Amino acid sequence: MKPWLITPERLTSEQIGLLDRLFDRGLERLHLRLPGAGEEEYSQVIEAVAAGYRRRIVVHDHPRLIGRYGLCGLHLPERIWKGMTDRPQLPDGCTVSASCHTIEDIESFPFRLDYCFLSPVFDSLCKVGYAGQFSPDSLGDRLRRIHLPVVALGGITPDRLPQLRRAGFASVAALGYVWLAEGRELMRWQELCTPAVICVGGVDPSAGAGITADVQTAENMGVRAYTVATAITFQGSDSYRGERWVDSADIIRQIESLSVEMEPAVAKIGLIRDSDTLSLVVDCLKKVFPSIQIIWDPVLRASADSSAEQADRFSLEDITALSRIDFITPNLPEARHLLGCEPDDEALLHFHRSSGVGLVLKGGHAEESVITDRIVYDGRCEALRLLRSGTEKHGTGCAHSTAFAAALALGQEPFTAAGMAQLYVSRLRESASGMLAMHKDLPADPVVRLMSEIDLQFITHRQPDLSELEEAEAVCRMGVRWVQLRMKEASDEEMLRTAHAVKAVCRRYGALFVVNDRISIARQVDADGVHLGKEDMAIAEARRILGSNKIIGRTCNTMEDVRRAYAEGADYVGIGPYRYTETKQRLAPVLGLKGYRAIAACMQAEGIRLPAFAIGGIEDADIPLIRDCGIGGIAVSGSLIRKIKKN
Repeated sequence: MKPWLITPERLTSEQIGLLDRLFDRGLERLHLRLPGAGEEEYSQVIEAVAAGYRRRIVVHDHPRLIGRYGLCGLHLPERIWKGMTDRPQLPDGCTVSASCHTIEDIESFPFRLDYCFLSPVFDSLCKVGYAGQFSPDSLGDRLRRIHLPVVALGGITPDRLPQLRRAGFASVAALGYVWLAEGRELMRWQELCTPAVICVGGVDPSAGAGITADVQTAENMGVRAYTVATAITFQGSDSYRGERWVDSADIIRQIESLSVEMEPAVAKIGLIRDSDTLSLVVDCLKKVFPSIQIIWDPVLRASADSSAEQADRFSLEDITALSRIDFITPNLPEARHLLGCEPDDEALLHFHRSSGVGLVLKGGHAEESVITDRIVYDGRCEALRLLRSGTEKHGTGCAHSTAFAAALALGQEPFTAAGMAQLYVSRLRESASGMLAMHKDLPADPVVRLMSEIDLQFITHRQPDLSELEEAEAVCRMGVRWVQLRMKEASDEEMLRTAHAVKAVCRRYGALFVVNDRISIARQVDADGVHLGKEDMAIAEARRILGSNKIIGRTCNTMEDVRRAYAEGADYVGIGPYRYTETKQRLAPVLGLKGYRAIAACMQAEGIRLPAFAIGGIEDADIPLIRDCGIGGIAVSGSLIRKIKKN
């Protein structure tokens, strides 16, 4: 349940200035509601929001603004929809929603909606005397019969989210709790939108693994972690001396005591005594938190334990609650033990289909130069690959499972969540030379807003006397704030080394760093995004791999290419070539100023508000001419390289 936000009826300049920062912090949908305001007043607010974030705005009352600014939907107040019979015609992909005040209104709505608000659920925080009309606990059966997402509005506070989730609301829309807290709006929003996980496992005195490390991992992923101790272990980073198990009844008491605190989205179970205790804990979690997802990391042996006796604690046949577990996250030795065979794709799929349980197989124990994790869910098996880097660490398996759980809690789909976990562990392995991993400074900063403020991009092109790293350093010193690393002929290993170095340069100068084509490299170095060619993978697939907070651009040569990229959800397009260029081997038809004018005019007429960069053989004198055509961004390579050499 990711909260949405509604603007107050009158936005101050200070509140308008907070909108981008709220989007930075994960706001996915903003309802812009200014009763009585005209298009001009609405436009002033929309234009104050970074272009990359406008797709997250739903406008009230003024449908013409949707195409003009590329907004994501239209919301209809009761006073408007009660006089309508047909669904408004909007650009493809835009939503239509409405405000309702009774269940009967929702059930008899005159046309198809994508979702609706139901209010006031609780006493309004903004309108004194506007009392709640519903008992959420009694709404559950009726909400489940409505084939439409219903969003709760009115009196929304963090402590009420568990009750609303249990009642069956698809989401909540906050208003007063955030905007009435003058000066503390961002903190209030963070309180509302930070999901929670429960980490069940042992206490590791070294803090490299177990529930202590779980808290660090979860918080770095942007998730609140609660802990339940199953054992006190006696271990260091490279030695294991035993454990003292917590009584099962005390484990259950810990879980039950948390039920009044929050409603966790996911539970991750690590070190646990045996199959019976595991089943007991799973049953308790499902009873106390009915909608919780459960991840079991089968710690058959601690990484610091060289003995074999722990491996006999579990047999899948003995786990009576197995079908209530959503994912198991074994490493290779653990998978061999649990499955009783080599965990190839066929064996993994057989287990998944027979049990209904998903799997994330951690591939770090294999000795290949490429680490291959496998995720099995929804009847399919998919691979996630990273080049091996860094050194072995105590607790990386534990961190992987917790990062996976945290990503699921953030709303990521399983494939993306598994990729985020793999990347998190890769960065832990690179974090320090010792056995203990360092969890600091791992989250990436938001980049969408920064992208909308930059209109010059540099694309590297290797020279006999100038490396990509030297080019990046030189252009950043010149003031360029967006670097795209393009290395068509390099091996993955060489490009990975260069990407790490170029990213470090970009970070030092506050520049964006995007990788050309190779999405696996972009993911492994945690670049700000990737630029895809016309024939490269679909934008949706790239988002599955990179996550929703990365920039994804697409090369275009025609207006049809631009339409396709916009429909796919590209964050920007590179349109070209402007003229013949020697930096491209397979050159598309040259566009020139005439081609740019035609494409810019079509984009304007069709309401395609997408940052566009001209590319291909552009010199300094061309830039004002291209911008006069309506193409605001410029991507250069050869002209800046010549300046570097000249200086």
